[in-house]
Amino acid sequence: MQENYQHENYQHQRPPPAPPMMAYGSPSMSSPTSPDIVPPTKPNFLPSAPPSRPNSGLNASIVPPPPAPYGHAFEQVQDLEKQLLQARQQLQQLRSAKPDVEALVDFQDTSQASVVEPPKAGMPPAKRARPTLKRDFSTVRSNLRDYGRGVLKMPPPYRKINSQQGMPQQIPPLPEHALADRLLASYYEFVHSVFPILHWPSFLDEYRKVYHTGNLAVMPREWGAVLFCVFACGALHSVDTKVSLESRGYLMKGISMIDLWQDDFSMEQAKMALLTSIFLFETNIKSASWVWLATAVRISQDIGLHVDTGPWSPVEGEMRKRLWYCIYAWDRLLALEFSKPVLIDDGDFDTGYPEPVDDQYITEQGILSSGQPSTPLLATIHVVRSIQYLLKLFKSPSINNETLSSRENYLSACMVLFPKQLQLKSTDYLDPKSLPPVIYFQNARLILHRHNLSPFCTSDLRIQAIEHCLVVARDTAHLLSRCMASPPYNSALPQSRQSSNDWRTYLAASASTILCTHLWRCILLLLFRSEYLLALQLVRASAAIGDARQVNISCGRNIAFFLRCLFERLQQAKPMDLDRDEDMLVYVSADLQSSTDGSWVWQGSETGSRLSSLGKRKSPESPARLRIISSNSELSGEIRESNDQSSSPPGVALSDEEKASWGGWESIEHLVQCLVEQQQKQHSGIGISQASHQQQQLTPISPQQTPDSAFLSPAAGRPSFPAARLAVPAPSLGVNTQTITPISAISATSPTTASRMTIANII
Repeated sequence: MQENYQHENYQHQRPPPAPPMMAYGSPSMSSPTSPDIVPPTKPNFLPSAPPSRPNSGLNASIVPPPPAPYGHAFEQVQDLEKQLLQARQQLQQLRSAKPDVEALVDFQDTSQASVVEPPKAGMPPAKRARPTLKRDFSTVRSNLRDYGRGVLKMPPPYRKINSQQGMPQQIPPLPEHALADRLLASYYEFVHSVFPILHWPSFLDEYRKVYHTGNLAVMPREWGAVLFCVFACGALHSVDTKVSLESRGYLMKGISMIDLWQDDFSMEQAKMALLTSIFLFETNIKSASWVWLATAVRISQDIGLHVDTGPWSPVEGEMRKRLWYCIYAWDRLLALEFSKPVLIDDGDFDTGYPEPVDDQYITEQGILSSGQPSTPLLATIHVVRSIQYLLKLFKSPSINNETLSSRENYLSACMVLFPKQLQLKSTDYLDPKSLPPVIYFQNARLILHRHNLSPFCTSDLRIQAIEHCLVVARDTAHLLSRCMASPPYNSALPQSRQSSNDWRTYLAASASTILCTHLWRCILLLLFRSEYLLALQLVRASAAIGDARQVNISCGRNIAFFLRCLFERLQQAKPMDLDRDEDMLVYVSADLQSSTDGSWVWQGSETGSRLSSLGKRKSPESPARLRIISSNSELSGEIRESNDQSSSPPGVALSDEEKASWGGWESIEHLVQCLVEQQQKQHSGIGISQASHQQQQLTPISPQQTPDSAFLSPAAGRPSFPAARLAVPAPSLGVNTQTITPISAISATSPTTASRMTIANII
């Protein structure tokens, strides 16, 4: 009996087995793949002489030693206790000496181990638990509101929001009613469809009230500021050049009506700040756009849009969600474009997702079901939620294949949630105004893989990065080919949209800065890998956009320079492998060189005040004229070179002379067309007759589809483009339209020099 008692008591007080040692440096402290120092399975750090046994609860005065049959087990428990204690001590020492441990660990692998996975695609943020109290604090609240004024600010939504009283001394005049209607229609079609921050039925009622009285004073001051910002963004997307030139004036009027020197803000001020940021970004004024975005974020947080509170009326509650997620999405999109940290952390809000319905289904009686999701906002939210985690990845010199696969799987899950017409595999006509969510998706994919173009990566990783980026560029060419087709007849569309040639005008009106820069990145990659037919498709799209977006002019000028560099290398007696040409890899990396974490070309460059000593830039010496043999006749293709000696210093927008001196999109279109013809003749292996036969298989442009006839004259208020030097056929795209190409399917083998077009095929 005594032995049984001792044994039972010993079993009751036996400590649990020691947990396995955890690698230091990973978030979970248990990653089996962590590159950090991992102690061996059997600890080997026991001292030569056993120390005095710590007081662990297994005291001999309380629990007598077990009899002989259990002596061996008791010694094992003692050893385990010693090991556990010393392991804890060693772990504490490692924590206190973290810099020394990190110095022993490879930087690339450490950064990969610290990556946090994004939330599951389609899942809204988790709700915060808020305790409920049964005590009545009404008297206490009243006292706080009275005696806390000036020192205690009530949290939203428990404080009263006061509208700004009165109007500015000079109320800006309203545009003519007919013009205002057109501006609102343009805003609704191209901006509101992507960022629905206004409850359109309510906004229209207020707009009619203002124009019925002819006076802005009937509405609050901040509402008038939003109205002029709406006019500005609507004018920006107008096909009428005269109207678009007046857009900045509308914006300045809106800003002049708002007063940010106050202690109470409203949703209208957050809307005005967001629209101002969007306008400035679309006019290529990036730093100011970033600053106004920060203003929108701080106002939205000040009025509590980031927390799920209430109760609210159905309309107000839904519009609070929509405004918050539009600001959230814009924060992510600009952070990815500028390679800057996000302003909103995913752990700092719990606002639920907005409803995927059109505005007419949001009523004061409740939100009605529309059957099918009718707004692309949710599709945008799913994609941009991954951007914060992508930006953290970019702090590492390279991204391993396992992490790339994880991010691709997340983006694949996002694509599944997209509407049917936005799926990459679809071949149906795609309305250009529906492009933004899928372009955000494509942009995230390309920028993710482009990061591994860095020289800090191995050659295999760099070649693999190019191949992955090419997959994105091919999918983008397929998407744009769907937008560049004739739209199906729809009686609901305006008469101007029924024209088969209207795709150019409509693409220019609906284009965004992000679309222009994404096309630019894709064109560089396709030219780099000699996929000229697909590059031509995207060049035609960019040419249709023209100067409707300021950044598109800079993109064209950069592509003209890239083509000049490409031809210089093709002229060499022994063409080199472009995959190992470090200069060309820098050029094809595009705006990766504007990233603080991802760029490498600026190391050793002049900084600060030394930049003023650089002087004026000159274009690199290169042939001013290239002889190109087309499939039909001998043509002379000229790459125009800027002889401008008054170039603006680095970092400043293009001068008027620089904007006009690079040759225009029609020269780029002509050169790429000639490359297509030569490539087709080379691949045929038969000669001009076979090349002509292959070209007949493409969809040619009819005389009525030339750029001159596709656009109305400037007098009619439509953008006008010079005639192309060649009629460019619409390529028949054999694009790989699978949603995501598995990483394992991409070969890390560089294409041979023989597979590329050499100078012998061109001159």
